[in-house]
Amino acid sequence: MPKVRDLVLDQLRVAEDRGQKASPIKRYIESTYSTQLHSKTVGMTLYRLSQEGLVHRRGQTWFYGPQAGRALSVSTEAPGVVAPGITQTVVD
Repeated sequence: MPKVRDLVLDQLRVAEDRGQKASPIKRYIESTYSTQLHSKTVGMTLYRLSQEGLVHRRGQTWFYGPQAGRALSVSTEAPGVVAPGITQTVVD
């Protein structure tokens, strides 16, 4: 059986602009692969995918891809860390 993550992404790609709710995705996986998933598996997978910018939702309907108008931002800087050799001046 493929990873649940991959199956969820595939189902959202197939749904295109219609989107898909978590429960039909869960039913599809369970019936196609004759398996039982925990009730929260698909929902938590969707949430993690949304944190990675791979899916987004409107209400309870999920869609493939990042939300329109929202670019995926990845920062390589560590907050509060100063590069070596740079001094900070504190002004009172």
